[in-house]
Amino acid sequence: MAAVFEWFNVDRAAALVALVAVVASTVYAHRQTRIARESTRIAREAKDDAKRSADAAEQQVKIAQDARDEAHRSADTARDMSRMEARRDHLNGAVKDVELLRVESRPHARLGRWELFGLFKNNGHRVYRYKIAVEYSGGVQTPSGRGIVRPGEVVSEHLLTEAPYDSIVVWFDGECPCDVPDDLDGHWRKSWPAPEPVVPDDEHPALQ
Repeated sequence: MAAVFEWFNVDRAAALVALVAVVASTVYAHRQTRIARESTRIAREAKDDAKRSADAAEQQVKIAQDARDEAHRSADTARDMSRMEARRDHLNGAVKDVELLRVESRPHARLGRWELFGLFKNNGHRVYRYKIAVEYSGGVQTPSGRGIVRPGEVVSEHLLTEAPYDSIVVWFDGECPCDVPDDLDGHWRKSWPAPEPVVPDDEHPALQ
């Protein structure tokens, strides 16, 4: 035991303390290094998570924008289709529905002159109000009859005392979903060149 105490002197004690301090410092340094690396890893993962979250948020914004754009496109398409349907409905209105069957020449019972009458038929499913004019050379027009023609109905309207004329012009009004503004005289305008008048066998309008 005395030999141990003789060997363990102040210098060796100081060296041992220094060695322990070095070991402790090394252990501490390694520990701090591990802590620093773990902190760096955690920070990097947090940064990656934040980037993924930002990318996901940006993707969601893009998806929402795309959905909004698609909704706008769908709405525009629906409006265009609605306008096309309304326009087609307009074109399939009175101009297509109403036809001039013929012009009849009938004698006036008391005045001894011949009168011209137009027979018009509504082949459509709408009710139309109409206003008729006779057009002469140079575009001069003389107002004639007016009234209402119902689906499937034939109406007879006096046109004029038999004389040369160029055409028969009719303005129509009725239900129409289109956005075409009404003319001053009506929503639809149709004209027929003056046909050769016929004389009915019974000299009365044949409404059939």
